[in-house]
Amino acid sequence: MATVIISEVNLSRDYAEIKNTSQAKVNLNGWKLLDTTPTNQKRHKFIFAKDFWLAPGATVKIWSGVGKDDLNNIYKNRKAKIWNNSGDTAELYGASGNLVDSKTIGKPPNKGSRGPLPP
Repeated sequence: MATVIISEVNLSRDYAEIKNTSQAKVNLNGWKLLDTTPTNQKRHKFIFAKDFWLAPGATVKIWSGVGKDDLNNIYKNRKAKIWNNSGDTAELYGASGNLVDSKTIGKPPNKGSRGPLPP
């Protein structure tokens, strides 16, 4: 079975990086990357809405800001930062909705406790 992890959350550059640590390519179609918020009422999310194959050992950065997508970078094209607290927790969910990995950086507000998945 393939293993995909959150390899980095960069607060200053405002991106999260996902890495395929397996020897097989992985289709991330339907996977979700979310951050936690102090109230867990509105969580930012990124959904891989179409086929996106991550090669063995490859990484992809999910940027909050504006840019042009390529094989190693996907942009949400937001003007406001997502990874904008003194700390944040990123969570990666597989296509079936199971939590695959999480990564905390810095000191998230209210310890970055998880809340319900957004619709």
